[in-house]
Amino acid sequence: MQSQWASAVQAIASLAAVANLIFLFYQLRIMRGQLSMAQQNILAQQRELSKQTMASMRSAQGANVFAMMNYLEEPRHLEARAQIQDLKDKPLSEWTREDRAAADLAARMWEQAAALQKMQLLPTRFIHYQYGGAVVRAWNVLAPYIEELREKSDRAQRATFEELAAEVRESGWFGDDKDRRPLDTYPSMLADVATDELSSPPRGI
Repeated sequence: MQSQWASAVQAIASLAAVANLIFLFYQLRIMRGQLSMAQQNILAQQRELSKQTMASMRSAQGANVFAMMNYLEEPRHLEARAQIQDLKDKPLSEWTREDRAAADLAARMWEQAAALQKMQLLPTRFIHYQYGGAVVRAWNVLAPYIEELREKSDRAQRATFEELAAEVRESGWFGDDKDRRPLDTYPSMLADVATDELSSPPRGI
């Protein structure tokens, strides 16, 4: 009689153990499903955050583009950019105070534009494409003046401007007074900016 009770107890215990294992198995499946859903929700949130971040970047870059264009097109900057072109055949020793003032203003202007481009506050290669010709022409005229400035100060003077001019020359887009910019490349280079906001941008002097 006792052995029968012992067998019954063992059978009940075994059934309980099996039932517990089955319960744990289904609970684990539910937890795995919940974890998968949580991971999907996290990924969806990350994608949404990425979209919002990109939208903010596009908005910021668009604002920076217009601010930079307005800066470069200021009357005093346009005047300086035009004035230094009259110095390309004039020896540095003969430059007047007004010539040097125009040279300093133009060099500072392109240094600041180059710095913003390098810091990626503007769309990729925006200055290269939109004002590259003006950058190279300005550097060709101002190089002796900047070298003199470096001798009196330090070699870092207008280094970002020089780097920008070198990058533009390497692109092969400008040279021999010819414009070789690939017209089908412009929209893609400004993919981070709403291109419909950039209709008819000026090409610069």
